[in-house]
Amino acid sequence: MGTFAKAADGGYVMAGGSGYYPSRVVHVVKTDEAGVVQWSIDLPYSTVNQIISTKDGG
Repeated sequence: MGTFAKAADGGYVMAGGSGYYPSRVVHVVKTDEAGVVQWSIDLPYSTVNQIISTKDGG
């Protein structure tokens, strides 16, 4: 299961997990408004429930 949120710059941040404990990895991807990947990161041993925007736009 994954989650996504619209970013302050018009793009999106998406995250989803794969694998099973203890080898679970969360993949986080940030795109611009055209869907071009700006950055991505894998977070080992993590889970994700929701992505939300912060008041400072982060």
